[in-house]
Parts: sequence; C-alpha cells; structure tokens
Amino acid sequence: MRIHQLLDLCLDYIALDGVLGSDPHLLQQHLISLNPSIDDDFFTFVWRQLCQHPSIQIIVASYPVPRPDGTIITGTAPLPSDYEPPTDEVVDVAQLQKQLVKGRAMAYAIQGDEYRTDKEAIQDRREASQRTHGQNQARSAKERAEKDKLKKKKLKSGTTADVVRFLKEVDNVEEPVLNRSDLPGLLTKWGTRLRVRCVDDEIYSRLTGLPHKISKITPVVFHILQITAKCREKGITAIELGPLVGASQGSMFHYMKTLVNLKLCVKIPSLIHGSVTSLLIYRSFVHQSDAYLNYERQRKALEEIGPITGGVTKDSTTDTSADTAHATSKFGGFPPLTEAEVATGHVVQERLLKLLDHPSLENHLLRMVNLLELIGWRGAYQVRQRRAVLRHVQRLIDKGVVEKVVVGNQNARCLRLCKFNLEGAPAPEARQQLDETDEMEMDDQGSSIEHDTPPDPRTYLYHVTVLRLNL
Repeated sequence: MRIHQLLDLCLDYIALDGVLGSDPHLLQQHLISLNPSIDDDFFTFVWRQLCQHPSIQIIVASYPVPRPDGTIITGTAPLPSDYEPPTDEVVDVAQLQKQLVKGRAMAYAIQGDEYRTDKEAIQDRREASQRTHGQNQARSAKERAEKDKLKKKKLKSGTTADVVRFLKEVDNVEEPVLNRSDLPGLLTKWGTRLRVRCVDDEIYSRLTGLPHKISKITPVVFHILQITAKCREKGITAIELGPLVGASQGSMFHYMKTLVNLKLCVKIPSLIHGSVTSLLIYRSFVHQSDAYLNYERQRKALEEIGPITGGVTKDSTTDTSADTAHATSKFGGFPPLTEAEVATGHVVQERLLKLLDHPSLENHLLRMVNLLELIGWRGAYQVRQRRAVLRHVQRLIDKGVVEKVVVGNQNARCLRLCKFNLEGAPAPEARQQLDETDEMEMDDQGSSIEHDTPPDPRTYLYHVTVLRLNL
C-alpha cells in the first residue's frame, strides 16, 4: 500500500468522527486491522505526514474524551477547573423496566436528562419565546444591534471554539512546548484530549459525497449525519437521537427521511426500550451491519415464502385454545407470570428454553401459539405483553440458541432449539421469516418476531434461518 493510499484511508476514517475528530490510538488500531505489520514507529511516521496535510487539523478537547472501552487518560497538562471525572454510576435499566419506563423516556433516563413530552416541550418553547419577546421590547435598539453583531461573529468563527483548541505548528499552549508532529510527547501531555480531525469542507465532502453544500442538508440534518456515521455499522435509532439532538419524534422522522431520500443513510424498522422505532445506518456501513443483514434476510424470506393463505375461523380459534390447554397440562405449567417478569425477560427466556427442551415436545417443535399462556401468564393480555415476549424470543434467536422453522404446507411457524437441528449448518438459501402483519393475532395463529436491535449488534451472532420441514 502506497503512502498516499494510506493517508486517504486515514482521512476516510477521521472524517467519520465529525468535527470532534478521532483518537490517535483508535486510528492506529484501525490501520493495524488493515495491515498488521504497522507498528508504533511507522504510525509515528504516518502522523507526521498527517500533520503536513492541508485537510487535517490537530486539536485538543477541553475535557478528556473516553474511549469506547471507557479508558480515560488525563495527561500531564492541567485540566479545566470545572472538570468532573466520570462516576461509576450506571443507570439501572432493569429497575426502569419494572417501572414500565420505555421508549424516549428510557433513552432520556439513560442519558441523565429530564424527559419532556412533545406537548410539554412546545409549552416550554412558548414560555421561553414570550420571555424573550418581553426582554427584547425592554432592551434598547443599541443593545440588540450589539447582540446581533456578536451572534454573527460567533457563527462565523465556528461552533467548536468552546469545545476544542487548534494546535499550531508548535504546541505552546501549556508546558512543555512540543512540536505537533511529536506524537509520543503529545499523548503524554494531553492524553485522550488529543484529537485529529478534518477541516469542515473535507468532512462535508467525504460524508455527503458532494463537492458543494446543498440547502436540504441543514445544520441539524448534517449533525444527525455525523452522529450516524460515528456509530458506523451499529447505527442509531430515532429514540436514541432524541436526547442528542433535542428534536421531537415528528421532526426526527423528517430529518431521517431527508437523509434516506438523499441516499446517505438507510432506515430499517427496529425495537428498542420496548418501543417500535427506526434504525438509521450510514451508507458506507450498510453491508457490515448485522442488523441490516438480518432485516434483509427477513424481507427476502417474505418474498420467497409469500403470504400465508387462509383466515382464522371460529373453529380454528377453538382448536387453538384446546391445544394450548392440552400443552399446558402436558408440560406441567408454570407459576403465574408478572408484568415485571415479562418486561425484564429473564424469566420468560428461562421458561421458553425449558419448554423447548421438554421431552414431551413432539419433534422438538413448539408452535408459536399462545406463548404467554404457556409460560405462565394468567388472564387477558395486551399488546405490550405480546411484543415483550416476541422481543425476548428474537434475542434467543439472535444469540443462536433458538431457531424458527416453517413446518408443512400451511407454513406453521414453530420454535426449536438449535441443538436439535440434525442437518447441521443451514444452507445459504435458508432464510428467516418475519411476518409483521400477524403480530396482533398471536393468540390465534402465532406471531412473527419483531426486529430487535440490541445496544451493540456486534456482540451477537445472527445465525437466524427458516427451514421448511415436512412432517
């Protein structure tokens, strides 16, 4: 690999991290993944070349930026007086789930922010606008002119001035005085505050692929694009973007639709924190995303299998109830299942695995009919309980413990432990079936599995297939 090709790869990687730039250590690890022969000395040489590149800026963040593994290196340079080290406090998600906190409220709680509904946010903006209007009337024309002048000056200078400092050829901000090409010295001095970023025009050009700016990509839309690109193959949901952008769900849908129409991102359905939402993935990482590949397998499975013919009759409902009662008596039944246990999922997964491993299970197949009643739910249930069970089943499938199979000519959907798959590894053409239209009829015909995006899809193996069995 020639040096100009290597520098271009560095620019691609750095541009994905947006205006706050990349950690030099993570950049080195990325190059090592491409070429294992790169060592510290060679990367120091690459760093010197980057310092001379006209599209590269070396910056220092105001506060240490933690790495993905949580590592923080403060360095020898003095920290700001208002810096507070991060605490080890972790939000108890299980406790929030027991309190039935989900969706956007859960995302705001994880970020440590106060959740405000759309109506409350609109009311807050109205009150703030009224206060601002009253202050503007009381302020003299001279004061307003000075404020507008300062505002224009701030916008002209850029929005990262209060967040980072740009290092010149010689780093004389703090002692010791170093040359910015001295990577070991800079890392010792600044720690994880040291960043490398592209200039604004280079970031815009590499993220959008456009040589000039267009009106559709507003500052908010470009901010969302940078966040999405920074998440790489993991992607980010609309619910998670809410606390980061501060926009309502309606506005977020419009921003995401703009990026999808410009073919900069791909949007797929997802489920997070117990709420249905959309997952946004940057275009360069679409085919590296396990969530997107899993969704495509499900979509193609629907096209291959086709719609399930036949409706639900009164007789079939009666037969299903009879089968459920018979199965409950055959498996012995479970203690009553509570709302909190359904939300957390540990008890649900444990009981499903016991059912699937039961010796009385015919052909090791469990039909996806009345699963809630089989695992111990008493009385009528609502949509949120059905969706929670579907989500926990999908997680077992994503982990490679359970697989979904389609049995017979009537496309009966069943669950089976992967260890009972005597055919070994499935053929490449085997696909997973996802039928969202039957979700509300789970207690009659069974239901399909909703697409569930875990916090980090890279920690799961998507060995999900659909096998057609004729028994």
